[in-house]
Order: sequence, then structure tokens, then C-alpha cells
Amino acid sequence: MDDLASNEAVPEPVAEYCAYLVSRLPGALGDCLVGVCLYGSPTIGGFDPATSDVDVLIVVSGHLGVSIKSALIRLLWETAPRVPARSLECWVITTETAGAGGSMRDFEVMVNTHPSEPMTVDGATGAVGVPVVELDLVNETGWSFYGPSPSDLVAAIPRSAVLASMAENLRVETADSSEHYSVLNASRSLAYMFTGKHISKLEGGRWVLARGSAPKVVE
Repeated sequence: MDDLASNEAVPEPVAEYCAYLVSRLPGALGDCLVGVCLYGSPTIGGFDPATSDVDVLIVVSGHLGVSIKSALIRLLWETAPRVPARSLECWVITTETAGAGGSMRDFEVMVNTHPSEPMTVDGATGAVGVPVVELDLVNETGWSFYGPSPSDLVAAIPRSAVLASMAENLRVETADSSEHYSVLNASRSLAYMFTGKHISKLEGGRWVLARGSAPKVVE
């Protein structure tokens, strides 16, 4: 288990929530728990408690039974009031999916506590799988607060698969998300296409502006 103080970029309230969550997870998952990683804006920058999510990936050793899924879902919602951000977004996947390099998108559970669109999704229902770009964010920029390091927990993802996942996300966001969110997410996706590095949405906007592209839209 990694030292919680080892990543100074993680905001202290987020680190405290992570420590609390990981202290509770064994009670729901027992020996199934393999690793837990934080990723997204708390690790790459641009975190704002008013607008950001706390993104967490939980990896388990195999498919979860109904009773364990139920206990885990209850636990995640019980911890939601402690999340020092707009919401918690948590994906739960097996080691098989984590090690598949993006070729598998199966998941066990997804919980999103966003106040305007809270949801709990059981992967057994055949819902759309975990976005490949999320797995790459864990591998490249995640912070482990239980179990193996992010790059050992989640296999590297081919660049082509990451770009395809970004394009898929943008197609969905164009229809469903706010304009400012879509523009900044497109900006960081464009930056990744040119640099191969994941950056925050705000940094993506600044990257596009520095290249002289679409200043009125991005500003």
C-alpha cells in the first residue's frame, strides 16, 4: 500500500477521503479487493471542489455476487457526503478487464453521485462499458492508495484505442453536456493527440490558445 503523503499534488481533503474510503472497502469486498486508484483532476491538476469529481477506480479479483455488489454500492453512497468535491465517480472492474489493455470494457459497478444526475449502474445489465480513456488516465496519471501502483494495476492502453475513446466521449458530450465542458474536453483531447500526455481541461484550453486556435470559442 502506497504512502498517502507520497503524492503532494493530491489536495489534502481528497487524500483524507481516499484514506477513509479504503478503510471501509475491505468490509464490503473482503479478499476480493485488489487495488484502488485515484485519477482525474486531483492527480493531473485543475481540481475545483465546486465543479470537479473525485474519480476512483476499484479493481477486484473476479466477478462480484449480488450481495457483495449491494454492500459495495451502499458503502459508496454512504461515503458520498464526505466527498470534498461536486461528486464521486467510481468504476469497479475485475483484474481481467484491468489487464486487457483496453480490449475489454466490462465492469462490475459504476456509481456517480453527481447531484443533478446521480446513478448506480450494474455492469451485468449490459450497459456501455468503462471508457478506455479512463483506464489510460489511471495507468498514466493515477495515484494508488491501496494495492499495486497504477501502471501495475492497469495495463498500458494503445494510443489508437485512447483516441477512439476520446472521440466517442466527444460525440456523446456534444449532445448531452454543456458547451464549456465540451469545448475544454475537446481541447485537452486535441492536446493529447499532439503530445501523448493527459492534462486537465483548463490546461487543454490554454494549450489550444497558445497555438492560436479558436481563441474566441476557447476563451
